[in-house]
Amino acid sequence: LWKDEETGLLLPYRLKKDVDPYSGSELAHMMRIELLEFTSDLFEDMMENIRQGRTGLVWTIAPEVDTDVYHRHMGGKVRKPDPKNPRTYKWDTTRRGVADHLHVCELMSLVHAYRLQLISFSAIQTKKTEAKEEKGN
Repeated sequence: LWKDEETGLLLPYRLKKDVDPYSGSELAHMMRIELLEFTSDLFEDMMENIRQGRTGLVWTIAPEVDTDVYHRHMGGKVRKPDPKNPRTYKWDTTRRGVADHLHVCELMSLVHAYRLQLISFSAIQTKKTEAKEEKGN
């Protein structure tokens, strides 16, 4: 996590401005970019929970995108337990050579939506909270 300089809050992402993508090469000093770094496992978990219907958000797929290729790409990464420590895990490709480009695009869209405050942790946790409230009534 990174600390927001303005608010002091810890964030699961950071935006580095004025980065030279070609630093150390013959193309150095040719251009500058903004680099968005983020805690991948956290956002992978968020996306998986949304896709599985475990949140207050609904995952939808446009009909023209809802293809076998899309679903293969989305299944290209899975959560795997760490064999050295059963309490931890990591997101990894299902097997070598499996395309996951669309999975990565969806993940980055989620990160940007979170960064732009279009979604929040509370929205992702809504379903769980509502279920607890219903049990209490």
